[in-house]
Amino acid sequence: MKLRHDKIQWLSRFKVEAVVLATYTVLTIIFTYPVAFSANAIPGNGGDGYWYLWDFWAFKNAIFTHTNPIYTSWIYYPTGVSLAFSSTSFFNAALSIPLQFIWGLPRAYTFIWLMNFALSGFGAFALMRYLGGTTKVAFISGLIFMLCPYHLAHGWGHMNLISTAWIPLYALFFLKTIREDKRSNPAIAALFLSIAAFCDFYVVIFLVTLSVLILAYYFWTERRQAPFAGVLRRTALTFVIFAGLTFPLFFPMFQQLLHGASYVYRPGSFMEYSADLVAFVVPSKLNPLFASQVAPIYQHLTGNLVEQTVFVGYVGLVLSALAIIRLRTREVRFWALALLIFLLLSLGPVLQVNGAVVRVPSAIPYIGNAAVPLPYSVLMHLPVFSIARVTSRWDIMVMLCVSVLSGCGLQYLVNRWHSSGRILGKENVLCLVVAGLILFEFLSVPYLTATTAVPAFYQKMGADPQDYAVLEVAPDSTAQILYYQTISHKQLVNGEASRTPPGSLQFIETDPVVRLLFNIQEIKPNATVNTTGLDPSVLARYNIKYVIVHRENLTQKQINLVQELFEKASKGAPVVYEEGPMIVYELNK
Repeated sequence: MKLRHDKIQWLSRFKVEAVVLATYTVLTIIFTYPVAFSANAIPGNGGDGYWYLWDFWAFKNAIFTHTNPIYTSWIYYPTGVSLAFSSTSFFNAALSIPLQFIWGLPRAYTFIWLMNFALSGFGAFALMRYLGGTTKVAFISGLIFMLCPYHLAHGWGHMNLISTAWIPLYALFFLKTIREDKRSNPAIAALFLSIAAFCDFYVVIFLVTLSVLILAYYFWTERRQAPFAGVLRRTALTFVIFAGLTFPLFFPMFQQLLHGASYVYRPGSFMEYSADLVAFVVPSKLNPLFASQVAPIYQHLTGNLVEQTVFVGYVGLVLSALAIIRLRTREVRFWALALLIFLLLSLGPVLQVNGAVVRVPSAIPYIGNAAVPLPYSVLMHLPVFSIARVTSRWDIMVMLCVSVLSGCGLQYLVNRWHSSGRILGKENVLCLVVAGLILFEFLSVPYLTATTAVPAFYQKMGADPQDYAVLEVAPDSTAQILYYQTISHKQLVNGEASRTPPGSLQFIETDPVVRLLFNIQEIKPNATVNTTGLDPSVLARYNIKYVIVHRENLTQKQINLVQELFEKASKGAPVVYEEGPMIVYELNK
């Protein structure tokens, strides 16, 4: 009888979780409309979205040609490039492979994109359930985490950064690893941490930091009675399993670091892409109801719209404040402390408010006013943290804490207003109102989409069995031409990687013709450029057959210079295709 009872309980729980996940999926489709219904478009503004289309395609090619997916020769021809420190998302790419065969690349990308939103909500739901929330309360916690403006803003192109489901799922099983002496918990925690690593290494930094905070808080609060040896053993097991699972990913990184790959630690970005304190309480520009009102505020902030967007939500702020004030439990205190720490990390090296660095009188005579230093003013110089240069991305950990604290605050109200499960009981009405307000302030419909149309010439190259390379003159459109490569299947002299090893740029820097074409956009209208002795025909020796010029981002002087260069090619470089701003020159050997 007990086995039958356990089975019924398991089936009942599975049914609830299936309904919750299905509801998150439906809400994702509705509140990112028209993404799910755009057959010839992908979510976002193009940009990095095109790069991740290429990432999915390149990973599939590497698997089926038995080559290393961390190194590619498809771009930066003829040198190739290591992707060890690039923002690749191997887990998502692997999931997309069967979908690419069924639906094609763009639709596979869109499906994975939608799936990441729904799973993120489910992960936060599962965490809140474990922390004592009822199904309704946990559902709303998941809603906050799933549709928070950070998530929706990075959905414009950062497939790696919207893969956030593994954050609450890892937190859940790491907490269980600390609290429960069960062998499966360290393995499951390590699995979720590994999946997060194969989505993006930023998330690993976030989660290891969370792990340290959890351990430190647990040992402090339980220092008189905690079985420290067992906790340390299970924690060590978690990270040993994680190290084994992610060895193929991190070993190439360590190799590059050991060989002095200082480009990984290049300075910059910390100030430009740190969160502004004001942005946490200003609605997102993605919300059509507030976009015009908040636009003047966002104009003052540094960085770009995606990295600026860290709005927490007023509902989350109120419920979190309620939990902190009214529920002084160890659980709430921990998540409040974690919220403060992650908030400070997201603010970068110095405090910025409304686009201005906050300064205070210096204690040192003759120095003047000094900026208010924050933890990242030190961390930015340390290994690992120095890699995570876009500090505003710590906001996803802020939102994790807010989703938990909001759940605690809402559970407090539900417990007070409980009304015996009536359909229109106080707690049901409360949860409906709270959910409605969250959806209202996080609204982003209609969601931006970018076309996946490809010029006909790339289709022509894709049908050509001949093996050759292509050089593209495409200022500000590198990611888009990488997507075009998924159709042409020809190697590119161009490339784009988050952290490109200098050796990969050697051909571009040493060949004068290639260097001129790549730097064409930097030529000013009144500049004098000497093209004597420059013959683009020599590029054919490298098996480069076509030079494709995208003129939409070039000035007339720059376009004239390109035309002049190809008109005096010694072995000929005729125009073989021209449509709109795109013109193609063929190099004759």
